[in-house]
Amino acid sequence: MVDGLRQLISAFDDVGPQDMTDVFYVHAFNEYDIAVRELLQAVDRGTGSSMSI
Repeated sequence: MVDGLRQLISAFDDVGPQDMTDVFYVHAFNEYDIAVRELLQAVDRGTGSSMSI
């Protein structure tokens, strides 16, 4: 999971300014949203917590 997040960050870091369109930002937000939710679920499982998102 952490490696996937690093790859996601790296992929977005490699985008040039000319490609940072509205669609790019919507896609990036959605990708980060999914990744953070997965990370929080993993943390919850590890701590025994059950917070809903």
